[in-house]
Amino acid sequence: MSTEQPEIQTMNASAVRQQFRAVINRVFRKELRVVVEKNGIPVAALVSVDDLRRLEELDAQRADALAVLAALRAPFRGVSSEEIEPEAAKALAEARAERFAALDATQAAFAGVPDEELARVVEQTVRAIRHAQSVRPWQDEPSARSA
Repeated sequence: MSTEQPEIQTMNASAVRQQFRAVINRVFRKELRVVVEKNGIPVAALVSVDDLRRLEELDAQRADALAVLAALRAPFRGVSSEEIEPEAAKALAEARAERFAALDATQAAFAGVPDEELARVVEQTVRAIRHAQSVRPWQDEPSARSA
């Protein structure tokens, strides 16, 4: 499969009709993408099926992202940004403080441990986490979109 991008050509609708077979063949071979104009206004595009599938996947990803944003916004419907911003800043500061407190506690807990021993424990922990991630049963289930 070629990594080169197809040429993008703008054609008026009548030229596309006249050269339809040649245009479709070049689109099929992924040599060409065509923007079709009518009276100088872009009205359609001819792209390969692979391009269309990628566009559909991007549309689905965008829809998923917008759904997540909508779900995150829902609890705050009717609340002004003037009310939300100070609370968000406070929550962020609390989360950072907890994170740094946990880091400080971890550093204190391992203060007397030799570096080599600490490196060995960290390496074992990372391996265990990676193994646990690799055996999650739900990862093998087909997604709803591909069904």
